[in-house]
Amino acid sequence: MERFIKALLGYVVTYEQPRLWQTKGQTIAAFLAQSKYGPDAVLNTRSCWQQRWNARVSGNLRQCGLCAACLLRRMSMHAAGVSEPADKYAISDLTVGRYEDAIPRSNRMRPSNTMVEHGSVGVRHLQQLGDMAELPDAALQLHVFEIARATGASEQDTRDKLRNLLEQHASEWRSYVGAQGQHSFLRSWIIGGRYGRSE
Repeated sequence: MERFIKALLGYVVTYEQPRLWQTKGQTIAAFLAQSKYGPDAVLNTRSCWQQRWNARVSGNLRQCGLCAACLLRRMSMHAAGVSEPADKYAISDLTVGRYEDAIPRSNRMRPSNTMVEHGSVGVRHLQQLGDMAELPDAALQLHVFEIARATGASEQDTRDKLRNLLEQHASEWRSYVGAQGQHSFLRSWIIGGRYGRSE
């Protein structure tokens, strides 16, 4: 973006990214530790990708709780020690064994296929990112090279920071999935299952 703005407008702009190598969970925890605000400052935010009509429960707008953005948010709040109320999400109970059992029964909510696709794919992406923590340095080299070039950091420093970030994400993801219990439908989605069955 710095190069783009300079080429387009002739202005020199410098972006600082102090949280570049921190997870969202670490960032939320750091904000709460340094902020005069309590957890409400992060609870009253929205992350959801879904359309407004698709995440209403009994007429009240909620976050879907299932798209990749919601899953990242939920994992990050968990990592930061923030307890979210159950009514924050349309799909609030991720501990059940089948996705269909997580759909609220007290209203006419009908999640779209897109909503379920976003959830199942989002789960696999979060898992794949966690799996990257186990890759050898050689397998991360292309990413290291590109990030180092973009940030102006050394490849060794970038490799170390990337490794730490991936390990932190993997730890947060394992903890969040573990908190959902052994029977959570998320576990079948991690291995490619969808709607409670393997594909």
